[in-house]
Amino acid sequence: MNRFARVGRRCPVRIDEMRPVALFTAFACILASFSTSLLGETGNVPGGSLVAWLIHVDVQHLVIDLLAWLIFGWWLEPRIGSVRLGAWIAAGLSVSICAHALLYPHHGVLYGLSAVAFFVFAAGLAAGPGGLSVRCTACGLAVLAFVLAHELATGGVTPSRALLGGEALGERWRLLPVRSGQVGPQPVPLVHVVCAVAGAGFGLLARMRRSSRTHSLVALIPHPR
Repeated sequence: MNRFARVGRRCPVRIDEMRPVALFTAFACILASFSTSLLGETGNVPGGSLVAWLIHVDVQHLVIDLLAWLIFGWWLEPRIGSVRLGAWIAAGLSVSICAHALLYPHHGVLYGLSAVAFFVFAAGLAAGPGGLSVRCTACGLAVLAFVLAHELATGGVTPSRALLGGEALGERWRLLPVRSGQVGPQPVPLVHVVCAVAGAGFGLLARMRRSSRTHSLVALIPHPR
């Protein structure tokens, strides 16, 4: 038998285990953000909101979003599958665009991965994949609630941005140039809240469907008389 075939049989790697959606999303955010910086884009993003969520305002914004995304996405994707993660990203993008248009009609487009990430995080925690314990779910939701409460109380400043130097560091490493006289990027904490609540609803729906299938399978098992 071929040596590589033996290795392949001993260490099979499924597509889901490679985290293609989580890694591709992170790579796309890096590419889009730095391409925008190099091209000198000032807000007229080709494709509008469908592309703008991949673009980040500054390096700090990009790093904070990607660290959270990769840590949670790396854990979540093998447990729910790449197709479901992709569907949740699409749903989160749709919810975030609609919520942004309704809650902040005076804004332009919505930049950054954070709104979609809030949707996916809440959905993953509520769905409880891979035997996630009730305690872990409660802790995760408590952290999510704390971040959202902090954003609402401070007008949109995340705890991590507050610890890392606030806007001063962001201005030094800006990726999205702003023309003189233009209003710069503004925080949108209400969009994050709406996305988190909607994501939790999606996750609970997935948990209920999984529980229903489990009960159906149990009912099919013949019981001894």
